[in-house]
Amino acid sequence: MPTKQFLFYTFAGSLPWTALILWAGLMLGDHWEYLLEIGHKFSAAFIVVSVVIIAWLYFKRK
Repeated sequence: MPTKQFLFYTFAGSLPWTALILWAGLMLGDHWEYLLEIGHKFSAAFIVVSVVIIAWLYFKRK
């Protein structure tokens, strides 16, 4: 992929994402720590589910 095209797509993709995170931070204010706590719980559940799925796929193919 040409460098200019890559940079354009990278910028075009990261700009909305960055704007969304900035907006969410402004809306949450000091309450972001509460979401961090919830996020840790979901992260732990995501890891457990991912390990189970990977193990299941591994043993299914073997």
